[in-house]
Amino acid sequence: GGQKPPAPLGFPVWSQKYAKCRIAHESLLPLLELHSLASQVSLLEAMSARVARVSLASVDSDGYSKYVDHALTGEELGAAARGLAFGLASAPRDPADFVAHRHLLWLAGSSIDAGSDMGTDTSEGDKLASSLPSLAHAMWRSWHGS
Repeated sequence: GGQKPPAPLGFPVWSQKYAKCRIAHESLLPLLELHSLASQVSLLEAMSARVARVSLASVDSDGYSKYVDHALTGEELGAAARGLAFGLASAPRDPADFVAHRHLLWLAGSSIDAGSDMGTDTSEGDKLASSLPSLAHAMWRSWHGS
């Protein structure tokens, strides 16, 4: 089975009818947003480095395209999954900020399901490789927008 998403932080909606609970909850929101933004830096760095490596390595010295390993590492997938789970469960950020995370995980999952990480089917892996620059850009835009 998959990991359970983190428990939502803050006070439940029903308790916010009480002024002290509402004030306490609102005082947590900046910290939750800060954690959401700070925890994404390593993922953004990894995605940017991967995009640069793939684009530099995808053409050989004669100018011809060549196959590049595009499979994401477990650490990269874990960072995207943690960011998505925390962002949806606890961060006060708009859930739309995490669409690129979700698409990245979907494409990586379909790439693994299709066996492209073992070299048996590159079509799903090619979808991931071709989508990676736009997904990384979308992650950066939502991060800077927050």
